[in-house]
Amino acid sequence: MTYLDVISVTDVDSWLSLGLDPDDEQAVKEVERLIKTSIDWVENYTSYRLYERTETIANSRCEQSIALYPITVVSVTYQDLSMAKYEKYVLPTKLKIKCPWNSIITLTVGYTDAADIPCPLVDACYKLITYLYENRDMYQAGLPTDVQILINQYRRALI
Repeated sequence: MTYLDVISVTDVDSWLSLGLDPDDEQAVKEVERLIKTSIDWVENYTSYRLYERTETIANSRCEQSIALYPITVVSVTYQDLSMAKYEKYVLPTKLKIKCPWNSIITLTVGYTDAADIPCPLVDACYKLITYLYENRDMYQAGLPTDVQILINQYRRALI
């Protein structure tokens, strides 16, 4: 799954009533950029990952807190394979993994099916796409207030 499986170019074309010509490569790339930017903003604000991918974290301490959601621990590897044990426990807003400081944590994060993504997160992406499109020459660096209100309930952060 990619970001274009969350929201397609055709969806944005219909949403913004663009009348996009599929053969116009530059226009299609601009719409793809808007989709990617809006999803990145929502992901960075909430720590939810809207599409599945693998991420790797180099652990620099004995306990690693991870606030990404949804999340699956694929593996925890160590430079010293004799220490190949780790503890994992989930708190309401984050996952904690206890493992040696020199470990590499490999995670699968994100949704595998777009239908499972909470609707307010997708709606926030559409609002951001509209905002970015209508204000493409000048926009503020933060999320618009109406988008924040929509997705604040999903915000996860490390404490």
